[in-house]
Amino acid sequence: MAKILPVFQQLAPIDKEPFITNVLVVISLLTQSYYSHENCCEIITYPDGFTPLWLVQKQQKEITKLETEVFIRCIQPVKRIDLTKEEYVLIKAIIFCNPACSNISDAGQQLLEQECERYSKTLLRYMQSIHGGTKGASRYAQVIAVMEAMAYFAERLREFHLIRMIQRAQEAKRQGQKSRAVYVIDDLF
Repeated sequence: MAKILPVFQQLAPIDKEPFITNVLVVISLLTQSYYSHENCCEIITYPDGFTPLWLVQKQQKEITKLETEVFIRCIQPVKRIDLTKEEYVLIKAIIFCNPACSNISDAGQQLLEQECERYSKTLLRYMQSIHGGTKGASRYAQVIAVMEAMAYFAERLREFHLIRMIQRAQEAKRQGQKSRAVYVIDDLF
């Protein structure tokens, strides 16, 4: 989706990579949560039916609080307000245009701020056209709260992956194997 946003084409080439990597985990989690909710799933479920929690359960008997947050609770904010497809698309655009991105030039941040404001106003106007002035503003606040919840759960997902990387390195060391290389996906977390 990032490439189809007009702001992506306006960003300097040096700003494009940080633009994507700064929001990738949040966007991924929002997409997984929305998809799972749309398909009436209580846990994160991929389009092919795979559930990442299955891998965790296969390796250990009990699910930790962190795993519960990462694979189950993250769906609840989307489910609670029954996020619509239109709201989902607009909130995704707002997240992509988050001006609080690190490693982006001042000019890039200014562009992102303008686009974020534009998409936020579009979402608010859309909510108010559907629900009326006051109820629309209230619904807008609920949708923005989903965005904040996704940022929280994305941090928990980063913690989960960090713990898994450490566990894999410790297991490799115990078995006398060389620890595996850190891949690009690990850098995102």
